[in-house]
Amino acid sequence: MTNIDDLISRYADLTAAKAELDDQLAAIRTQLAEYGSGTHAGQTGKVTITYPRRFQAKLAAQALADTPELIEACSSTTISASKAKAALPPALYQRCCTVADKPTVRVSAS
Repeated sequence: MTNIDDLISRYADLTAAKAELDDQLAAIRTQLAEYGSGTHAGQTGKVTITYPRRFQAKLAAQALADTPELIEACSSTTISASKAKAALPPALYQRCCTVADKPTVRVSAS
């Protein structure tokens, strides 16, 4: 097994390099977005700029305020994880959960 200090150090180095690369990619995405909506071809590839729509329940409630039958047709009841955790005994809440296949690993370099 590799020395833990070597792994932590390498992880910190890669995290810093990734942050720099992420900043550079974000800057390039900003420049590409200036081309505007649509597909733009270059000699080495193409880029497609879109502005995705995101459904907003509050806007829908306002738009459908005068049509309760449409509100009902678009609505559903769901179980909220946060409300379940607050309301259920811990053992029952645990029965409602699954365990992830992969562990969460957090690294703190000193």
